[in-house]
Amino acid sequence: MSSVPGAPQVKPQRYIRGVAGLIRWGHYRAGAINGYTIWRTRTNGWQLQATLVAADRYNLKQQPLTFSALLKKGQWIWPIDRLVIADGREAAVPSGPCPVRAALGEPYREK
Repeated sequence: MSSVPGAPQVKPQRYIRGVAGLIRWGHYRAGAINGYTIWRTRTNGWQLQATLVAADRYNLKQQPLTFSALLKKGQWIWPIDRLVIADGREAAVPSGPCPVRAALGEPYREK
């Protein structure tokens, strides 16, 4: 289920917060995340709000993208349904740290 990032918020049921994350295109790194919050609502599904600190302009514009929440033992991975960077422009890549929002698919875990 995909919603429009930045849409009015529905109270989330749970939060997942972390520091290190990656946006990937296949096995290529498309972006590095420093600080993220993931939540799920009944109406909008999984949503991501994060700070993008480094990006590969070419890879970030490719499809399909995934978000990886890095853990000590493995990672949780969500497919990215829609990614919005900074001021609401889809796939515009900034030169410095900026906020990103994404609508995510169902997660899976890799060890």
